[in-house]
This record gives sequence, structure tokens and C-alpha cells, in this order.
Amino acid sequence: METTSGVVSETAHEAKGKAQQIISQTDQYYKRPYHFIIESWKESSFFRLYAYIAATYGIIPAVILVGWTIATLAIVVGVAGVGIVVAEGFFAFLGSLVFFPVVGTLLFIASLGGIVAGFAYGSLKVIRFALSQVGFLDQSISSQPGRPS
Repeated sequence: METTSGVVSETAHEAKGKAQQIISQTDQYYKRPYHFIIESWKESSFFRLYAYIAATYGIIPAVILVGWTIATLAIVVGVAGVGIVVAEGFFAFLGSLVFFPVVGTLLFIASLGGIVAGFAYGSLKVIRFALSQVGFLDQSISSQPGRPS
């Protein structure tokens, strides 16, 4: 049993060493291009010039694309905004075709009701005054507190 355990332990130790070696080699392999680029950037002005020119040539189309996108978006939103305002105005007009006649009719009916109520109240006052003057209505009844006189 102990020999098997020792063999397994040795194999695990060797596997761990191999894994560390592979990781180290992989790490060195992937670091190499970055070190090359960094050193080239520091040492070569031509490399920097190339990088700046490439970035400039890459950014110009991007700026044109963004500008074109903003311009077309502004045009589309402007046209849509005008269309929405026109549509809302049209539907407000249609609504006013119904609203104003209804309001006018209700105002006319309310005015007639006010005129009839005012005429009835004035008639009542005149009748009470006439009856109190003739003597059919006691003066104390026609001028009681809390009652309209």
C-alpha cells in the first residue's frame, strides 16, 4: 500500500512540475509579442509614426460614420416631429368639432335655466311684495330672519 501511495505522490509531484513548466512556457510565449511591441514603441520613431497614421486613418471613417448617423437621426426625428404635430393638430381639430358644439349647447341650456330661475325668483319677490301691500300676506312673514326678503 505504501509503495502505491508513494508512486501516486511522486506522479502527482511530477505532474505538478510539468504543469508549472507548461504554464511558464505559455506565459513566456504570450509575453513575447507584447515585449516586442513595447520595445519597438520605445526605440523606433517610425513604428510610432506608423501607429499614429494608422489610428488617424482608422478614426476618420469612424468620425464620418458618427457624423452621418447624427445628421440622419436629426433629419428623421425632425420629420417625425413635424408629422406628430400635424397629426395631433388634426385630431385636436376633430375633437373640437364635437367639443365646442356640446359646450355651446350646454352653455345655452344653462343660460336658459338661469334666466328661468331668475325670472321665477323675481316673480316670487314681486308677488310677495304685492300680497303684503294688499294685506293678504303678513309683513312679518315676508321679512322673517333667514328668509329672503
